[in-house]
Amino acid sequence: MAGMQRPIWAYLLVLIVLTVFGSFTWLTRNPEAEILDRARHWPVVGPLAARFQEAYAMPRVPDGESPAMADTSIDAMDGTTANTLPSPPLPVFAKHVWVLPGMELKARSSADAPTVYVFENLSRAGKIANRGEWYHVNYHGRVGWVLLENYDEDAEVPYGETPELVRPVASRAPEDDWLADTLKYLRGRERVAQLGPYTLYTDSSDDALLSFLDAVAGRIEAAYVERYGRQPIGEPNEVVVLFQSDIAYRLLQRQSKRIAGLSAAGHNAKGVAALYIGGRNRTEVASTVIHELVHFINRRAVGPQLPPWLDEGLADDLALGKIDDEGRLLPQELGGERLVRRNEYRFEGGFANLWRLRESMRSGELPAVPELMSTDWQDFVRTPKVQIHYAASSFWIRYLLQGEGGRHAAAFQAFLDAVADGAPPTTATLKAKLGEDWSVLNARFRAWIEHRAVAEKLPSGDG
Repeated sequence: MAGMQRPIWAYLLVLIVLTVFGSFTWLTRNPEAEILDRARHWPVVGPLAARFQEAYAMPRVPDGESPAMADTSIDAMDGTTANTLPSPPLPVFAKHVWVLPGMELKARSSADAPTVYVFENLSRAGKIANRGEWYHVNYHGRVGWVLLENYDEDAEVPYGETPELVRPVASRAPEDDWLADTLKYLRGRERVAQLGPYTLYTDSSDDALLSFLDAVAGRIEAAYVERYGRQPIGEPNEVVVLFQSDIAYRLLQRQSKRIAGLSAAGHNAKGVAALYIGGRNRTEVASTVIHELVHFINRRAVGPQLPPWLDEGLADDLALGKIDDEGRLLPQELGGERLVRRNEYRFEGGFANLWRLRESMRSGELPAVPELMSTDWQDFVRTPKVQIHYAASSFWIRYLLQGEGGRHAAAFQAFLDAVADGAPPTTATLKAKLGEDWSVLNARFRAWIEHRAVAEKLPSGDG
């Protein structure tokens, strides 16, 4: 039976409908499109185009926090690990641009356009195009325009002069509202104590644990000075909030869009460090305390706005060192637990990170050091490789301080001094201090990882 033939106008009608709806869908995802910019100035449809752009522009995101990753362990016959983060693949861009803190991502290339997002840190955004000094960029799904005046894409310092993003700053007293909002999750059961030089709010009744943490916290700054050669300015003025329950901490964590969903054991923001005890042992809790307090010290010793490999790397380097029964820090040695028995093994703390790092290197997942150092905060934490990023950062710093007999220790400390004096914390600044090509440094770092894994008697994941 022959099919019925439809008149040509029916096909044209379908084509027009598909075109209209397809264009509308595309515009809702691209409200910054040039056609809408132009349409704002047309008669009749101009107000409609303006309202359309504003309706589909993305909202602002509030200030963020710096999280400490949970002290995950490796406990398996085959080396599987927990706490990986599913994440959609990010778009790949041929070029990126650096955006300074405080700059605004606009819905279109105009100073009076709606603000899509305010950059909180030195950030790397994917470049789509540019119109003069207005750059069309994608920053983790937020698409818009940012004004980059005097920006040189081919220069090591693209703004023509080194922006003073760092330098040591005084400690930050907690913001009253922020602290009050955090303390709400203690539900009126808080007690006030000391954690070294810091004020502690907690609902824990474990006096033995609190005494141990106090001893640890009182030694962190001295260990920092000895290991990194940087003397913090001023005195600590921040506070710590320690939750007995991990549930209370997770409820607090969910209030922040920036860190919600991360497998974090603690975080800090606006002069307040928050963390939990839960079912963790005292060494695990102490490691998180060290991590968070090192973030506070970094501000006073090197400066704020450090790239994540440096800020998180310093925090984890000290946190994953050994802590003895008296609360003394022994950063030259790895801390944590390790059990190897026939085909069964279990690692925690520094040993787990070393194992993870060696296996990621063998599987090809370990990024090259320059790539790691160029990763911004979002790419650092919002990825299934977040644990690798933390481990690689801390062991890269550990290698510079201790690897090959400590041959790079003085150069790394000189790098920290330079950053504290206003030099950019970039691969170029560090390479100038180390005096070697990245290909050589990367190869030696990877060889050292293998050497350390063998020295610590860690089994291979492939059996």
